[in-house]
Amino acid sequence: MQNNTNNQFMIKILGISIGLFLFLFSSAYAQDILIEKTDTVQTHGSKITVIPFAFYLQTLGVAAAADIATRGISQPQTSSNLVVLLSSNRSGYMYFSMNNYQVPWIKRLYFSPNLNIAHYGALDVFNLPNPNYPTETAGNNDSNKKNFYEIHSNKIDGELRFRFLLPIGYGKEHILDSLFLFKGIPVGMGTSLRKANPFLSGRTFLEASFFYQNLKMKFPDPIGPQKVLDLGYTVGISNENVDFKDNPSRGTSSYFKFWNGVSASNSTTFSMYEGSFSGYIPLPTHYFRQQTLAFNVWSRYINRWDDFVIEDGNTIYTHHPSPFLGADLGGRFRLRGYPEARFNDCASMIQSVEYRIIPQWNPLRNWKFFEWMHVKTEWIQLVAFAECGRVAPNWSLMTLHKDMKYDAGAGFRIFANKMVIRVDGVASPEGPQLQMYIDQAF
Repeated sequence: MQNNTNNQFMIKILGISIGLFLFLFSSAYAQDILIEKTDTVQTHGSKITVIPFAFYLQTLGVAAAADIATRGISQPQTSSNLVVLLSSNRSGYMYFSMNNYQVPWIKRLYFSPNLNIAHYGALDVFNLPNPNYPTETAGNNDSNKKNFYEIHSNKIDGELRFRFLLPIGYGKEHILDSLFLFKGIPVGMGTSLRKANPFLSGRTFLEASFFYQNLKMKFPDPIGPQKVLDLGYTVGISNENVDFKDNPSRGTSSYFKFWNGVSASNSTTFSMYEGSFSGYIPLPTHYFRQQTLAFNVWSRYINRWDDFVIEDGNTIYTHHPSPFLGADLGGRFRLRGYPEARFNDCASMIQSVEYRIIPQWNPLRNWKFFEWMHVKTEWIQLVAFAECGRVAPNWSLMTLHKDMKYDAGAGFRIFANKMVIRVDGVASPEGPQLQMYIDQAF
């Protein structure tokens, strides 16, 4: 009976999601328009750029890829990305995303879908019992770094995200906004940043999303093949009160989110809370174009983590999220000195700080290869950063600030074609990591 209920729930969610996707994809409008101060005629024709590149990620190895990036399709300064790649560990990957599209006839509602289809030739999973480590729980704060399975995996996941701009603060009168940039940096303080009070400044959004994950994993015996099918939704609220959200140099941003999901594979459910706060402090420029001290605090907590049932002599935890959906640390965004989802438990928290410098010097601005590829680089950014955090069996400030894991590193950012490209080299007690991705870590 439970399986039928879960199947009906998933069919309804999937049907609604597909319908909304087809309806909303047909017409959309941008939330923000970025204009270079040097533009003499403020026209915003559509642009399509094909960028071949190579990079490295712990989950993929060395990869050769191509990014088809668009901006201004349908509306000024909107963007989308289609990335395809092949990697050295026999992985293949396709990722598609669109950002901040305005729903027809509902001017304050924005829509952002993404879809990821991947085959991982060598994926490390840290959250299943391992007979080689019978006395410890894989992935917890004290677990051995070798307590993982390296597996083959196929994955399809996606998200349909909706954001409703509340009529308060800067968003009360400005549903769309034009932000003037000079060589990739906002002119003045930015138009939306005024005061810390969200009723007087910044933009506040009510958010909701539908998520989907279909994961097939091939473990060695006695575990064997595993199939995971998850569907669910999130609801939350966020506030953006910064001068330039792609690369903030002053202000704050925050969000709070509630997750609820169901796994069709084993008829389990989970719910989770997530919160984040980021601050950005401008420093004197001196010989640089920009100096910023940025910091972030992030946390997750999973409800009813310890609930379980016994089936055929096996303990099944009935409210644990599937791999890579829970209170994880490690990877591209949080605790970057460790592998993806290296740590996982009932609760997690991390504090991060970055010192960001944009120098006057930009050796990539007139690089002939970039010009040939129609890639315009407005600045490079040098970053030093440090992080500390941990996972825990319960959400307690005292517990989450004992025996914390830590890392430190240096990063390099490029602002190219109105996108931030990030490269981070990180060192931790478990060894070095190289993380590459799009967007700032926070």
